[in-house]
Amino acid sequence: MAARTHEALLIGRLSGINNWNDPAIWLHPLNDSSGVPTSSAGLNIELYASSTDNLGTSQHPFVADDVIGIAAGLSHPPSLLVTGFLHSKGDVENLAGLSVSYGGHATIDGNLENVAQLVVTEEGALKVGQDLVNVPQVSLSFGGTLEIGGTAGFVLNAISNFQFGIGPGTLILDHPSGTSMANTFSVNPGAIIELGHIHFDRADFIPNAPGSLTGKVQLANHGTQVYQLSNVVESGAAGMAFSVGHDKTTGYDFVAFTVRQPAPTS
Repeated sequence: MAARTHEALLIGRLSGINNWNDPAIWLHPLNDSSGVPTSSAGLNIELYASSTDNLGTSQHPFVADDVIGIAAGLSHPPSLLVTGFLHSKGDVENLAGLSVSYGGHATIDGNLENVAQLVVTEEGALKVGQDLVNVPQVSLSFGGTLEIGGTAGFVLNAISNFQFGIGPGTLILDHPSGTSMANTFSVNPGAIIELGHIHFDRADFIPNAPGSLTGKVQLANHGTQVYQLSNVVESGAAGMAFSVGHDKTTGYDFVAFTVRQPAPTS
């Protein structure tokens, strides 16, 4: 980690919600002062209490470098809920949970590391420039969007399990690795998975056994298999249908999951 040019500690209160716009919850040990820190790429934030970042605007996000959770003798590290607009120029790490919700937007240029649970929901959006590192549980629902720019979390292991709740929920993978992905995807209707730089025009679910809701999704382009999601778990005994499309905003092809319609009766 680079030398820190400025540091702010969120120390928390005995009661109430630790909203980041409250000057009473901050301490600046380097200059022995308190108050809401100034947005800066040189700002490193240490969280000693669970909190809600409600700073910034869509035009001017609140900027920090690294955001680091500190357990400080507690049974677990703090959690962070982003309802504002946060841009981390470094890494975000060591949290019990990170939630981006209620229309909040967060951008992390580096890694998201050592976060027990990641939740993106209620029209929240999170973009991680590099990798998910030791982020075992990822949940997407109610219009949440997660974009991941790196590859290491998928090349080295399949530790991240992606759970799609009540839709829609969108997962964008800028650089999917190899020819298949072993991460578990538990999908509900409304789930969308976009894969950068892989072109496909068909998606087929191949169950592990006849009637099974667990299997793989094979993606093909003009009849040739180009990629595989190896561990897909459908929801609902009725099964699901799969469609493909193209996102003009990202330029990526996507596979979408919907409820399979019953065959028409004569």
